[in-house]
Amino acid sequence: MNARLVICADDVGRSAAINEAVLSLAHRGKLTAASVMVNEPFAAVATEDLLAISGFQIGLHVTLTDALAPSELGMPDGALLSTIDRLTFDAFRGRLPPFDAEITRQFEKFQFLFGRLPDFVDAHQHAHLLPGIRKAVLDVTARQSGKIWVRSCEDSFLAIARRGGDRIRAWRSAWLSRGMTRDAAERGLVTNDGFAGLYALQSAGSYSNRFPSFLRHAASRTHLVIVHPAIAEEPGDEIGPARVDEFHYLMNAPVKEMAAREGLVVGGFQ
Repeated sequence: MNARLVICADDVGRSAAINEAVLSLAHRGKLTAASVMVNEPFAAVATEDLLAISGFQIGLHVTLTDALAPSELGMPDGALLSTIDRLTFDAFRGRLPPFDAEITRQFEKFQFLFGRLPDFVDAHQHAHLLPGIRKAVLDVTARQSGKIWVRSCEDSFLAIARRGGDRIRAWRSAWLSRGMTRDAAERGLVTNDGFAGLYALQSAGSYSNRFPSFLRHAASRTHLVIVHPAIAEEPGDEIGPARVDEFHYLMNAPVKEMAAREGLVVGGFQ
């Protein structure tokens, strides 16, 4: 049986331009999943349209960094407004505030917006991989539902090397993900077993030279590729040009045919 290719758009709810890009691509079969930032200004706007797409998987993009709005729980020291670099530094020093209540609140906000649990869980800027935060995300997810899958950035270091591109970024995330599948399984949860899509979003360069490589040397079961499209640049979005480049490429790319050439079937996580 061919491995499944899950193409997931992150950051839904962050802006109208992101929402419109994701919906346009999803209706054309270029995406199979989207991850929603439930606290962000445009999260509620996309709810009905996402639910109307048959077979489309909708996930919770837990937001613990780079938030546009502070936590309703009043996290200390503007915790949710900090950068991923600061959060990483504090995580490895063991100086993080408890995030369980905030993660639970974002689960509840998702259920309020969509009327059901998410199909999967991940985190903005992959904060859920960090020490301390990983346990909180997995524990809260397991309490909510054992049927939810959790994003892992684990992948074969050899596969990453063979794909080329931004190997350092991919290797770093794979290293941070070590043991994620095991930790999830201990709680009755499952993860994808392959991952790609990372590159320096602030860098110049055509996405047409990147996306095809993300499909190569895929995992044997579920290969996850993440994307960050938007139909237009938003003021203050430092990765705006990359978002627009991704959108235009994916709109015109024969994604299913490209996947088939790599032995992949585009679909949702099973």
